[in-house]
Amino acid sequence: MAKTDPIAELNARVKTLEAVLKIDQWMAVNEAATILGVKPCWIRTRIQRAEERATAKQPVTLKYGTHYRDIGESRSQWQVSIGAMRQYLELRANERYEG
Repeated sequence: MAKTDPIAELNARVKTLEAVLKIDQWMAVNEAATILGVKPCWIRTRIQRAEERATAKQPVTLKYGTHYRDIGESRSQWQVSIGAMRQYLELRANERYEG
């Protein structure tokens, strides 16, 4: 019997669950971090870098309105699109424009 990569197997299961549950919703950074398996500060740092790059008219991978958005009047209350952020996480590090 051939061995399978446990990480690849888990990723396949997650994708199946997402398809069944239709997880493509907006969530607060802390909640999204728990689901995505990253730290909230990691998400906030990526958003901050994306905002800085967009302001400087540099290419960005994380896009406002697709991967993240703000709620309220200040940009301190970010929400993350679970589906879009998962796609971002699947990119290799050298394929991301992060600054």
